[in-house]
Amino acid sequence: MFNSTVENGPREVHITKSDTGFGFNVRGQVSEGGQLRSINGELYAPLQHVSAVLAGGAAEKAGIRKGDRILAVNNVNVEGATHKQVVELIKSGGDVLCLSVISVSPEEAERLEPPDDHAGY
Repeated sequence: MFNSTVENGPREVHITKSDTGFGFNVRGQVSEGGQLRSINGELYAPLQHVSAVLAGGAAEKAGIRKGDRILAVNNVNVEGATHKQVVELIKSGGDVLCLSVISVSPEEAERLEPPDDHAGY
């Protein structure tokens, strides 16, 4: 069961870009700021999240999972950041990406899903 593999706190993941890119999609709010939400018992500003992970891709090999919430991109805090801001940080980081993420259960991911979020990258 997925819940047994969910880590409570943030973890740092390093992803080296492959020929197919980093191998994940980001989804989340399009406007800055927003209401604090409880994730695994801690309060965070709205976070972008991983909406898809390419099977066998760089992100999957590094340990990124669908539903992971992104706290920082290359040591830049992105709590409350817009989708565009997070994507730009990912694109501008070069061939090695450092993400600070929080993994959540599928049930928690569904509860956190904002109604006005934005897909893709």
